[in-house]
Amino acid sequence: MTGGRYAPAFRAVLGKREGDRAPPRRSDQPWTANPLLPARLRAFHTRLPLAGDPPNAVLALPDDRLLYLVALLRGTPVRAPALLPGEWGEFRDLLNNPGRG
Repeated sequence: MTGGRYAPAFRAVLGKREGDRAPPRRSDQPWTANPLLPARLRAFHTRLPLAGDPPNAVLALPDDRLLYLVALLRGTPVRAPALLPGEWGEFRDLLNNPGRG
């Protein structure tokens, strides 16, 4: 994370400061996400929309999928949610949609 103009807003959402490092997590330990994180992400991205068609479409995901995506982006080992093959396809298609523009 850089010290740009949005850095304070990102810290407010993620609850971290630049340079903060969590202790290494063993892959057999479950990741416990902050239960407020999905709501905080949705509120933050009303001001700074995510790309996609429509914008912020990824934020309409159920909380378990949104938290799974956050864990993947952070590089945090986490167990995948139990989804049916069709649900995995919808999840993949949503993430593959870069939007137009």
